[in-house]
Amino acid sequence: MGQILDYAKELTRWTAADLQREAGRRVEHCGNPLIEALERSGIKVDEAAFNDNLTRNLRLGRFLLMIVGDGIRDSVEAIADYLQQHTGLHFTLGLVELAIYEIDGSQRVVIPRVVLKTEEVRRTVIEVPQGYAVAELENQPITIGEEQQPDLAAERADPSSRLGFWTDFVAGLRFDDPEIRLPKPARTGSIWLSPPFKVPSAWIIIYRLESRNEVGVNIKFESDEIGNALYSGLLERWPELMSELGDTARLGQYSGRRMIADEFQTGPWTDEEQRQRAFGWLRRRANDFANVLFPKLKQLVRELEV
Repeated sequence: MGQILDYAKELTRWTAADLQREAGRRVEHCGNPLIEALERSGIKVDEAAFNDNLTRNLRLGRFLLMIVGDGIRDSVEAIADYLQQHTGLHFTLGLVELAIYEIDGSQRVVIPRVVLKTEEVRRTVIEVPQGYAVAELENQPITIGEEQQPDLAAERADPSSRLGFWTDFVAGLRFDDPEIRLPKPARTGSIWLSPPFKVPSAWIIIYRLESRNEVGVNIKFESDEIGNALYSGLLERWPELMSELGDTARLGQYSGRRMIADEFQTGPWTDEEQRQRAFGWLRRRANDFANVLFPKLKQLVRELEV
């Protein structure tokens, strides 16, 4: 009982984008598998309204929680008392017992029996209207304004330039999480990947090192109290993170800052095939780092209340 309520409590921290990202990862599908599943069933919805309602219901904990087993023996009264400790969620709970009978030793008949189904108690909740938004500065390297760059279009179109490289890279970049904004092409050796939430003392970098034909993705942490806490939190989860990121991901340091990184080397990027190899690996790993690390960082930021 405690386990399923913990699951429900964790889901209340998700948004529609989180659910879309995880569903897309499981079915290995880009786009919005939730909307597409509805459309295959003949249900047409307004995607924006659907996502808003989904996020709201996740936050309120409007779930149907089911515990199904071949032998439910818990006291209904004890369960009801336990549920009173979790009145902040608007869930409905069902206990279903499956009685299994064998026929002639070769067939089985399964008969479900509902042991308990709670009634959802709706409460009046007053919410602060979300009519305002905080505008954050883009965490981007400082560059000269485009109006001062008469050759910017030509430079962007030049595949041998840094700006041309990043322009082509971003053009084919996609993330499972729809809330992640595409990074801006830059004239530097790296671009910044901004998470869809504020993360102090940590940043994600996508870089290229032409002298070694190397591309890579890393997340660096400031050597301050918050940065150390975020890094320590991820370090505690490192076996789990490594299984999701793959064994090429590593812990390291750069200029005194601790980081999680991965890199890949190809042949010269003047060869279009090698250039596309670099793009393919970098796009895939950028999406992997976002899928695995952003949700963990979001949870840590919430726990640290920063």
